[in-house]
Amino acid sequence: MVADPVAGDQRDDDHRGGGEGAQVAGADEEPEGDAERHELLEGAAAQPEEHDRGEGDDHPRPPRRRERGDDPGDERDRPATPLADAEGEGVADDAAGDGRGGEPGVAVVDPSAEADDGALDELEDDGEERGADASDDEGVDGARLATAGVAEVHTLAVPDHQPGDGEAPDDIPASERSGGEHQPVRGSHAPRVLPSAAMRRLRPSAIPPFPTPFDAAAELDWGDPVMSRRLLREHLDQGHDGASRRIATIERHVARLSRLLPAPPGRLLDAACGPGLYAVRLARRGWHVVGVDTGSAVLRHARRLARDAGVVVGFRHIDLRRLDLPPEFDAVILVYFILEAFPRSRQVDVLRRLAAALRPGGRLVAELRVRPEQPPGRITGWDVVPHSLLSDEPHLLLTDTVYDERRHTYMLREIAVLDDGTVEIQQTTGRLVTLAEVPGLFARAGLAVRAVYDGWTRYRATGLSETLLVVAERQRQGLGGGPRRT
Repeated sequence: MVADPVAGDQRDDDHRGGGEGAQVAGADEEPEGDAERHELLEGAAAQPEEHDRGEGDDHPRPPRRRERGDDPGDERDRPATPLADAEGEGVADDAAGDGRGGEPGVAVVDPSAEADDGALDELEDDGEERGADASDDEGVDGARLATAGVAEVHTLAVPDHQPGDGEAPDDIPASERSGGEHQPVRGSHAPRVLPSAAMRRLRPSAIPPFPTPFDAAAELDWGDPVMSRRLLREHLDQGHDGASRRIATIERHVARLSRLLPAPPGRLLDAACGPGLYAVRLARRGWHVVGVDTGSAVLRHARRLARDAGVVVGFRHIDLRRLDLPPEFDAVILVYFILEAFPRSRQVDVLRRLAAALRPGGRLVAELRVRPEQPPGRITGWDVVPHSLLSDEPHLLLTDTVYDERRHTYMLREIAVLDDGTVEIQQTTGRLVTLAEVPGLFARAGLAVRAVYDGWTRYRATGLSETLLVVAERQRQGLGGGPRRT
């Protein structure tokens, strides 16, 4: 009679580990036809260890390592490692079934969870809660952007069985069980069984929700002394352009500003001056410069930088949202996307305050961003860093960036996981502009736009421009109502 090859393959698969539960449990039953081979293996195991000695050896040789293709049936007769069972309710700490343990559950993201379009109709500003205007004519009415989407997370139940049951769990499909090469874990690497009380204390993993624009609980506080000290470190780092540009780039920008601003001497206001990298260089070119910022550490560095350069620059601790200076300046500069750090209604108010500090006909040069250097959507990543804005010690840093093209917002959220298990979070939000919005935005602040350039180039901006350099002048007939006092 000819043997059925399909049936033979099935029996062979069953013998090599067709059911993980049977192997982990150390089942006593053996497939038919293996009895003779099993007896031979038992006989080999019962022989004294002298067969592992070579001729003339004084020490036994180590047992031969089992190679792929060796019969795995000899593993079944080794006694299973006893595992603790608390009240019969323990669950093996090996959700993946790979024998490595340390896995209380497998997080599965529900892909059907989508953003609620209705919730997206609320944008960035928390209105009265954040002290900003609830709406404005040209910006977005309403308060803040609600959480755009929360991924629903489910945790797969770990099979409720223990080694020794002798059967694979019924609630796990055969396609998800371990293959034939998976062997029970022995000795000190055996799965650890947790009592049910300990399992209840474990929290399932979750994917964080989308960041909320201008979230007061996480938004970066530029005036915080500790944050200002850490920001100064980033400002001066010549390895990136994260907080300030590299010195060579700043030199080119100052040369460009000298062609766009009225000729010195004159009074110039550097709004959000940071560590004074632009202010000191403009002072060297003959301007009488005043710089304002909210960070104490960056202002101390700016004063030291001016003193070392032999120029006089007045640096003041002022928040742009509360700026109230007399109209005594011939020019104002606002560089590196400072304006986008405010919601739309606040942007108009900040521009009004800057315009109020200009003499009639005075000039404002502002750098704006149309889109970030990433495609629309969400990008996440991680790195182990020596320090960041969230800690001075090495730590794991998770980054989460969201560019909402429809709402013109860009959010960068950073999460630091520290050695003691604590978590620190901070984010920065940018309310971007479009080229078409620029004239109306500045006009509402009492500023007439004279030119819009493609970034720091000498070319006019187009719909393809990613950044804009706007040159505007204070209108002589008024300031559109003047700055709002808060």
